[in-house]
Amino acid sequence: MNARGTALVGACGLALVLGTTPANAALVGTTKWTQLSPATHPSARYYSAMTYDGSHNLVLFGGYTDGVGFLSDTWVWDGSTWTNKNPAHHPSARDGAAMTYDSASNSVILFGGEDGTAFADTWSWSGIDWTQLTPAQSPPKRAWAGMAASPTTSAPILFGGLDSAGLVDTWTWENANNKWSAVTTAHHPTARSDFGMTLDTVHSEIVVFGGGNWSGTTLNTEYGDTWTFNGTDWTQEHSAYFRAIRLEKTMMTVILLLIVAVAAFNIIASLVMVVSEKRNDIAILRTLGFSRGGVVATFIVQGTLIGWIGALAGTGLGILLAVYAGDIVHAFERWFGFELFDPAVYYISRIPSELRASDVALVSITAFTLTFLATIYPARRAAATEPAAALRYE
Repeated sequence: MNARGTALVGACGLALVLGTTPANAALVGTTKWTQLSPATHPSARYYSAMTYDGSHNLVLFGGYTDGVGFLSDTWVWDGSTWTNKNPAHHPSARDGAAMTYDSASNSVILFGGEDGTAFADTWSWSGIDWTQLTPAQSPPKRAWAGMAASPTTSAPILFGGLDSAGLVDTWTWENANNKWSAVTTAHHPTARSDFGMTLDTVHSEIVVFGGGNWSGTTLNTEYGDTWTFNGTDWTQEHSAYFRAIRLEKTMMTVILLLIVAVAAFNIIASLVMVVSEKRNDIAILRTLGFSRGGVVATFIVQGTLIGWIGALAGTGLGILLAVYAGDIVHAFERWFGFELFDPAVYYISRIPSELRASDVALVSITAFTLTFLATIYPARRAAATEPAAALRYE
């Protein structure tokens, strides 16, 4: 499993982020960040887990350090300095674990993570030592999941993560029964990991933002959506807006396919006209021994050449437009003296354009295939020309 950037930040009126340089620590208050320089601090690392521990402290566990590997140390921040707790017991070295405070047990609950292989173990931090729990029921193994306190019960809520593929399940920790229970929801975010997730105490809901959908070490999709969890179901914020965008993308795909189809029909019509005009010539060639297969091949080559030249030209033009879309829009705005996207209305000031090789390949292959198929009917019609009938009145 490939390591990817994520940060789990605990909060109790403040949040603390450990950076990648030895003494990088920053404190955020209500208005600004302040970089701190504690004399004692954890070693440089990333992909560690951190959360509020219920006693006005923050607890940091594990992570990864280049040249060292996976870590298993536990540190506590008390507002002014870091303390290495050196507990007698602890989870094995890992990164990408999910961790949050459980008020029912007055402890921190940690689940999963990875050291090249994902874990499915559950641990409890008492403030002094780690204890491995043996729940009667547990989520499947995963790393890069999100965990936060439930807005209704304060119990830890676990969502998503990654094993060999992204996960979409939601689980809650039941301390009294020593088990994880699956939460069945009518809606949920798409499969993802590496996202931000925390409890919004003001609005009494868990908030999830972003993340990515991975297959092993391959990133399939990056997300910029926002979801909230009220304790029973997930809701996508501005869902009507995103549905409209999805519908627009679907319609644009249909329109593009119709344009390609019209081009293919134009090739058919053009070749049919050529067949009609060259009927006598085809008949003469047939009388000279030109085979039906030769006639078919001639018209297929002619039609395919026409179609592929057009498809290549269109692909090149489309790539240029995608790459320079912003510059083109700015040029039109300067020439005609108007603003195409008013930020006060559309919340954007430019045309977002992302060139994806997979999309270019799909559209190009589809166009090439349709133009080739469009040549078959006229070619077969040309090959069906009977020399005697065509030359009867010549």
